[in-house]
Amino acid sequence: MKCLLALLLALPALAQERPPAPVTTAPATPARFAHVIEALGTVQGREAVTLTARVTEKVARVHFEDGQAVEAGTLLVELDHDELDARLVEAKARLAQHEAEWGRVRRLAKADMATASERDAQRALLETARAEVSTIEAQIADRRITAPFKGVLGLRLVSPGALVSPGTVVATLDDLASVWLDFPVPSVHLGLLAPGQAVEARAAAWPDAFTGQVTALDTRIDPATRQVKVRARLPNESGRLRPGLLMMVTLRAGDGEALSVPEGALSPIGNRQRVYVVVDGKATLREVKIGRRVPGRVEILEGLQAGEPVVVDGVHKLRPGAPVNVVSEAVAPAPASAP
Repeated sequence: MKCLLALLLALPALAQERPPAPVTTAPATPARFAHVIEALGTVQGREAVTLTARVTEKVARVHFEDGQAVEAGTLLVELDHDELDARLVEAKARLAQHEAEWGRVRRLAKADMATASERDAQRALLETARAEVSTIEAQIADRRITAPFKGVLGLRLVSPGALVSPGTVVATLDDLASVWLDFPVPSVHLGLLAPGQAVEARAAAWPDAFTGQVTALDTRIDPATRQVKVRARLPNESGRLRPGLLMMVTLRAGDGEALSVPEGALSPIGNRQRVYVVVDGKATLREVKIGRRVPGRVEILEGLQAGEPVVVDGVHKLRPGAPVNVVSEAVAPAPASAP
């Protein structure tokens, strides 16, 4: 029992006699980090529309093929309007009759041979005839589906003889000369965003990258996700980018100088990051907040001061307060901005 008690009393002295752990340190130094924002974006046509029927009628003729490029105003689909054509001929004949009668009444009125009421009545009949012609022409126009702008048509969804009704989809039309790329960015980066910034986007379907520029930011932040929608424009002369395509977006928002340490200095535990700082020959455990990374270096947002020596080799041998022997000091070069 006495021997055991003596051994217990001697343990602190033995611990104090443990030799200092050999370590390599490096100072926390400023370095330049690029502000690179990554997000997932969706391609949208610069102009896009779903062409639908406006009336219930039978398809008479289809004037386009799948994937056809068309100019603005091109006639795409005609619905049956034979009955309206006949009514239009009749209405125009009545209009011509009323115009002739109106001319006769005007001549009589100048010669004081027609009353004001007769003149007004004839003028009302003329205006009614004109309105009837305009109404029938508008009904015929509703049965002629045209391209509202220059673009590329999607798949044809109707055939001659099919009965369509309001809302029936005929085809889609997209202007693909250039496309919009919409992607969400956390609102904490709002101060870094501005129109004109360069973006690079990649899609799994294509091996090369597509470059473009930010054109606008949404005026509102989504209250559920706290993200703002950013819109970029990508040239698309090749036509490879299609609406709905998912792309990985990289946005470069400039760069700036920040405190950094080698990645090997980090000693993570759970979601927290720690480093050992050498203070008066002893290892002091310091919790830090990290930010961006580049190969071999990590940005330190909180917890360190410039020039403080952190342990980069031998971290696994240390415990808080343990004496250390700095066998070498590594001075890592400042990294270039992230590519």
